[in-house]
Amino acid sequence: MTKDRVAIATMTYDNPKNPEQTDLMRQTLHELSNGNIKVYVADGSPEESFAQELRKMGHNVERVLNKGLSGQHRFSMLAVSEAAYHVLYMEPDKLAFVEHGLEKTIDAHLERKPDLTIASRPEEAMSTFPTNQQITERMASKYIGEITGLETDYIYGPKMFRSITFRGEMEKIQPGHGWEGLMFLVGRAHALDAQMENIDTGQPCPEAQRSEVSADDAAYRAKQGAANLRGFNFGLYGWGNLEHKS
Repeated sequence: MTKDRVAIATMTYDNPKNPEQTDLMRQTLHELSNGNIKVYVADGSPEESFAQELRKMGHNVERVLNKGLSGQHRFSMLAVSEAAYHVLYMEPDKLAFVEHGLEKTIDAHLERKPDLTIASRPEEAMSTFPTNQQITERMASKYIGEITGLETDYIYGPKMFRSITFRGEMEKIQPGHGWEGLMFLVGRAHALDAQMENIDTGQPCPEAQRSEVSADDAAYRAKQGAANLRGFNFGLYGWGNLEHKS
């Protein structure tokens, strides 16, 4: 299996209030442009200029406005699944992963050929993240691992999957599901008895993000963790059954 059957899905949002985050996305997408793998971007930025900048890098960019986080997840993964046999979804701020873990993740997935490969953080990488973030993400991963039987870090982000396994499932991700949309795939993989594997290619926390977070940040992480679990349960049981199953 060659990498010409692989494509990368991601999403971007140029937030004028957070230029540092935009610059990190820019660096990550620029690094991706140096590879030989097609990249599909769902851009929700308020201005067209950022999408134009990414197109000049050689990426396939579609403006996806007013559909929220899950709408961008859904569009980018569906677009790529129509164009490639294998899709790697990643957030646009994972520069270290692109530099040090991307190729290893793709190679492992193509060699082992599972339905879903989860890029996870080894303990030495996980321990560099702020304490509150570690607590929330470890708890979510423990819950999911007890159900799937695969104990690993599910929350780091990048996931690679076989398009044929999940193409029809991704249409069930709807606007308003937020972060639930990505973890939905993990729940569906278990419900479908699909083969899941992990590879420890997750990277340490960037130095600039290692300081202990504020109360507001901690609350955001807790909210995000709850959304991850809802998404997983949605994949397992269906959205309407969550109150009875989770």
